[in-house]
Amino acid sequence: MYLDAHAHIDQYDDKQQTQVLDQLNNLPALTIGVSMDLPSWHRTRRWSGQSSRILPSFGIHPWRAPDYVHRLDELDPFIEDNALIGEIGLDYRFVKDETHYPAQRKVFEYFLQSVSGQHKLLNLHTSGAEADILEYLDHYEISNPIIHWYNGPLDLIPDFLDLGCYFTIGVEIFFSERIQTIARQIPTDRLLTETDNPSSYPWLTDRGENGMPELIVDVYNKLAEIRDMQAKELRDVVLNNFINLTKILNL
Repeated sequence: MYLDAHAHIDQYDDKQQTQVLDQLNNLPALTIGVSMDLPSWHRTRRWSGQSSRILPSFGIHPWRAPDYVHRLDELDPFIEDNALIGEIGLDYRFVKDETHYPAQRKVFEYFLQSVSGQHKLLNLHTSGAEADILEYLDHYEISNPIIHWYNGPLDLIPDFLDLGCYFTIGVEIFFSERIQTIARQIPTDRLLTETDNPSSYPWLTDRGENGMPELIVDVYNKLAEIRDMQAKELRDVVLNNFINLTKILNL
């Protein structure tokens, strides 16, 4: 069993549904389908109804935060009803307009306040805001979140590990020596994998076609090569890590 701990399943179009579901079943691959806003969540839920391989996760992406900062109470039933929360977080790297940052912080803090002390699995976006994310996690006593596609300062990784964080390694491992360095630095028992499908691979390669679920196999093969492991050994490690994470959180 492969694990894709971060994918935007809802972004596939209806024409791709059969191919996507067939690949998830045939690999097989367990996928956390993160959402970016309420419409994204509803689409992800519909997809998850078609396959037990898709675990839906509710969140408001930092890029969408300005649209929700004045309607936070609408999020309450979705936060309460879901054990998987994400994609949430902060983004100071791709969002250049600093006037959006207060909205990002308010939405992110609202989620953390809402789940503090509860058994929820968080899927976090940290781009360019790693130090702030650390402060928030510590303040709200959030443990064992998933840090999606970490590309921040190497010297902050131990601080995230001290909070029980798990790290995903994804498609940028094919192209980036920095990501490969991070992939080597993450302890084996905190290592997870992702694709960030369907858009991340074409974004990195300037190719038009969507990334498909089977891309996770290439991620595993490259990660195993970099960590001097067998691919089968890596599959077992990552799946066990995810199982252990769900046990820690009593999910």
